[in-house]
Amino acid sequence: MRELLGVSILVLQLMWCYGEDFTLLLLLEDSAEPSEGAYNSQKIRPGIDIAVENVNNDTRLLPGDSIEVTWADSACNRIDSVIAVMEEYGNVDIHGFLGPACWNPMEIIGVMAAQWNLPVISGASEDPDLSNKDMFKTLTRTYAPLDKLAIGFSAMIEDFDIQLFGLIYDDVTPDPFILAFAVYYAIEYDTNGTFSSDPRGIQGYNPGKLEDDTLLNIVSEVSLVSRIIILCGTPDHVRGMMLHAYDLGLINGEYLFFDMQPNQDENVENFPWKRNDDRDDDARVAYQALMTVTIKRPTSEQFVQFSEEVRLRALRDYNYNYTDETVNNFVGAFHDAVLLYAIALNETLNEGSDPKDGYNITRKMWNRTFEGITGNVSIDANGDRNAYYSILDMTDPETGKFEPVINIEYTGAVGVVEKVGIIHWPGGASGPPDDVPACGFFNEYCPVADTFPVAGIVGIVIACLLILALIVVVFLYRKYKLESEIANMTWKIKYEDITFSHVNKSRFLSLNVMNKSMLLDNEDDIAEQQIFANVGHYKGSFVAVKKIHKERIDLNRDILIELKNMREVEHGHIVRFIGACVDSPCIAIVTEYCPKGSLQDILQNDSLQLDWMFRYSLINDIVKGLHFLHHSVMKRHGNLSSSNCVVDSRFVLKLADFGLEKFKANSSSSDNAFGELTSECVIYSQKLWVAPEVLRDPASTKTQEGDIFSLAIILHEIGSRNAPYDAETGDMSVKEIIERIKKGESPPFRPQIDRNLYPNEVRNLMESCWEENPSLRPNINAISATIKKLNRSESHSDNIMDNLLQRMEQYANNLESLVEQRTEAFLEEKKKSEQLLYSILPNSVAKQLIRGERVEPESFDCVTVYFSDIVGFTALSAGSTPLQVVDMLNDLYICFDALISNFDVYKVETIGDAYMVASGLPIRNGNRHAREVARMSLALLKAVLSFKIKHQPNHQMRLRIGIHSGPCVAGVVGLKMPRYCLFGDTVNTASRMESNGEPLKIHLSSSTHAILDTFYTFKMELRGEIEMKGKGMQTTHWLLGENLDVKDSNS
Repeated sequence: MRELLGVSILVLQLMWCYGEDFTLLLLLEDSAEPSEGAYNSQKIRPGIDIAVENVNNDTRLLPGDSIEVTWADSACNRIDSVIAVMEEYGNVDIHGFLGPACWNPMEIIGVMAAQWNLPVISGASEDPDLSNKDMFKTLTRTYAPLDKLAIGFSAMIEDFDIQLFGLIYDDVTPDPFILAFAVYYAIEYDTNGTFSSDPRGIQGYNPGKLEDDTLLNIVSEVSLVSRIIILCGTPDHVRGMMLHAYDLGLINGEYLFFDMQPNQDENVENFPWKRNDDRDDDARVAYQALMTVTIKRPTSEQFVQFSEEVRLRALRDYNYNYTDETVNNFVGAFHDAVLLYAIALNETLNEGSDPKDGYNITRKMWNRTFEGITGNVSIDANGDRNAYYSILDMTDPETGKFEPVINIEYTGAVGVVEKVGIIHWPGGASGPPDDVPACGFFNEYCPVADTFPVAGIVGIVIACLLILALIVVVFLYRKYKLESEIANMTWKIKYEDITFSHVNKSRFLSLNVMNKSMLLDNEDDIAEQQIFANVGHYKGSFVAVKKIHKERIDLNRDILIELKNMREVEHGHIVRFIGACVDSPCIAIVTEYCPKGSLQDILQNDSLQLDWMFRYSLINDIVKGLHFLHHSVMKRHGNLSSSNCVVDSRFVLKLADFGLEKFKANSSSSDNAFGELTSECVIYSQKLWVAPEVLRDPASTKTQEGDIFSLAIILHEIGSRNAPYDAETGDMSVKEIIERIKKGESPPFRPQIDRNLYPNEVRNLMESCWEENPSLRPNINAISATIKKLNRSESHSDNIMDNLLQRMEQYANNLESLVEQRTEAFLEEKKKSEQLLYSILPNSVAKQLIRGERVEPESFDCVTVYFSDIVGFTALSAGSTPLQVVDMLNDLYICFDALISNFDVYKVETIGDAYMVASGLPIRNGNRHAREVARMSLALLKAVLSFKIKHQPNHQMRLRIGIHSGPCVAGVVGLKMPRYCLFGDTVNTASRMESNGEPLKIHLSSSTHAILDTFYTFKMELRGEIEMKGKGMQTTHWLLGENLDVKDSNS
């Protein structure tokens, strides 16, 4: 036996080593306009074809074996790439992947390749994020990633002793955007350099929204705070910016520009300023102040011949004419990717290792150097190619030609700089311009000479002393007055002075009740209304009492000042602060009670029809309250949300729950309106209104900009009449939403907007208020001006009461029809719910649950359990698509479900291809449970013989059935999606009967056989004793059929 096993292994090794074709799946886009895409397959495939031919013809590489490349269109996006891979993976024995070239699909293909343990080699995919080889374990790149260009460039910058930079970048197109941030981080964290701290020093632009003066304004603003400016954009946009620099007079030797173009065409590279238009002469002058940073282009004779061969094959094999276009570096990189794979595969085969072990082959590619068509190819220890870059300068201003003056080699952690030409600095200077002017950007280093007369100085000093003395007197008076007011503690309330009634803790229960309370105007009827807070009675008025969970309050000076300020703040659109209880354990905040509920309740009450005239009134009240807080001693709200916007008895909307930050500090987190602790889910829900910068640093001081962000979320609620991020909560949890907001994605993660629901002015205001950068959000003054314009344009009253009274008349007219509609809808939904419950639970159990009764677990002395599965289901699934598998099982189980309805059985569940049925529960039926299951099994077996699979009609479905009878316990498990579950050894034994059975046969245990014998109608055959896992030797039988001519003994 051992000799036979050794021979088998030897044969397998020989099959691996000789005469095998190794297939690589090439993923490249196939666009309608190949000339517009650097990654197009018509450009790159000729180079790959040359590499494959060279490898297969080289007797030193893969002797007797060969490499084949099959291509699929990746369309440069994730979905098409995954579809292409899945289609080819099922049809072709794939040994590895070439590409994709685009970074977006590579993120998912790289993970799939690592999961399948297949190597993936790309001649592009420059995104620095793909350097994370803990995730992309089998990814090798023969084209250097953009972060290496950034680090190499930063090495050159250090050599020039430049430390302060400006940056202009395309913030939409992927490559310039990624490169810009790679350069930013390389300079900020790997050198002594930095970028301008002024926001004007780093600016992005959207190429799809450029207006005539957009780039002009950007260049002008960046030049105010930066002299060394880095440009990351397309060649045409860079030319436009340089022409603007020329028009602004920046080509005077005081400014230097760097154009980051890693993949520029050689024809454009030599004369990047030239477009054959009327501004070529101006552009040539402007480009004297610019250097281009690009990949060092191969210049060997071998690469020249390779380029010519690529041109010929592209036209011959792929109908693509290069004309004057240069063969780009990606073509050579993909050629070298094939060569690198062949070298690693050859070593693997020589070692006798598995050629499909992608991890092993990948490690043989890493940390090695070989001679490729693009020259010396060095792959670092992380599987990325070491980079060679060039700095190009206009060496001859007369011709305007750009040539290399500096070469940069990136060898791992540092960049090595080699000067290969003479740099012509702008303005004829001998070196780069100063990154900071001698007097600073705003003349801050060159103060004006002091020529003021002595007498004037003396007069100013005396006047200053008098003013200072007056200020001291005023300050001392105000300090005395402040200390006196602090010591009075007029805000202090004794908890026992507050009277609580029996309705003091009603919750936000019913919007219908809320509607009723909104119709009541008499505050004396409070006992009959919906109460929206912990309500008490203090000095003849109803007050809202919010408990603070702290053991004690230390009334230090800061807290006393806070309480004094709260007592003094009054406005028509903020909730009035009555006082505070500070005697432990009853520590609480007492405020004006607003009985009509919160804005959140009003918006989520579907029976309230709110037109935009009404909503403008709500927005106007919020903005007025926020405007007052921002200009008062409070400075900010800090906790703004729709639940903290409340409506008083006169239908005036007011802001609540602001201030007293030190008073509430260190209390138990997330008290609700009643001062009770809330769950984690509610805690995260309360953060949906919080600005992203506050979420990232909860300990930071809350700001007015944070209030503006919260206002934007409230505007979204008012427009959609849904909770914040309501559309997103269907796909993710609230915690996941908060994490995405904190992450600061680009574009920022915000609630989805149905543009049909919002007036343009409100939508524009909302989007500006939730900008990711706090400094870009409008202040409350600008928002107030906008809201006033909206109110004037709508020509309605600012008074919410007038608008609400008009709405009340409509409510009175349609209230009866509304109640009838709601009742009818409720009965319809109740009927649907009951039908759904009957379909997932036995009827008797479902009726108990509907009646509100508890379903107790129940023991059954004897029931019969049926198990079946499909033999060969795994192989059948492997040859089918997921949708075909689902359709097949759905058709089969619809057939089964229709058949079992003719028998006294209960379908317990289906798991994949497994089908479980029981009889004798929850309603006992004597010994008939065995007969019912036996007859059902015969019917199912007969149905399977005639069952046709849609996508494989010639395949015979083979069912394997096992039946066992015995005691069990059954009961309802779970509250969400409750299931009627069976427990006991009977279930396990029935499952063993099925797994030890044979296809198209019914396997009976001895207990089931004994019961069926009592009916004298069933044909059974002894199988004999078999070994069952966990059961030992068991005597079992086959059920062959039923003789219906024989009278049933129990019928």
